[in-house]
Amino acid sequence: MDKKEEKSLKAKIYYQKNKERIKERVKARAENLKEEKKQYDKAYFSKNAERLKQRNLEYRKNNMQQISNQRKNRLLTAEGREAQFKYYAKKNSRLLTIEGKQAQFKSNTRHMKILEGDFKRYDNCKNCEICGIEFIKKKVAKCLDHDHISNYVRFICCSICNTKLGCVDRRKHILHLEFYRKIIYDNNK
Repeated sequence: MDKKEEKSLKAKIYYQKNKERIKERVKARAENLKEEKKQYDKAYFSKNAERLKQRNLEYRKNNMQQISNQRKNRLLTAEGREAQFKYYAKKNSRLLTIEGKQAQFKSNTRHMKILEGDFKRYDNCKNCEICGIEFIKKKVAKCLDHDHISNYVRFICCSICNTKLGCVDRRKHILHLEFYRKIIYDNNK
């Protein structure tokens, strides 16, 4: 046996005797490296946050089509659809809490003038105040209808009635504009 083979045999024997201790030492070193990397990354990202953000925006701007194609292709796979479902489930889980509902309600209605009782009225309403249809989750959406001129809340209604009322408001608004245009046009003659 030459020296190389003898050394290799000794290393195998040593490894067999100390297998568990070596594995523990490797595992501990990996944990230390992981922690060091985490600390380094945190320091690096906080130091270069603005530059990295700018680089990310620039990349997105230059590769918009490629990013769009990647997203579409990802959704074609089962893993991609499952990941998207988990993302939206996590995002919408906040809406299941009362605080989350109130925050969502406030952000969706920020341009409306809401009186004190409107939020309670909205929460307690079980049927559309216009057509009387019952609000069932995922079947009929509950909407807070408001006057598009005064911005005050009018009804708690289903999405269908809300859309119809919005169309009526738009037509009314157009008629008002036409009426005023005609008056201004007649006065300027």
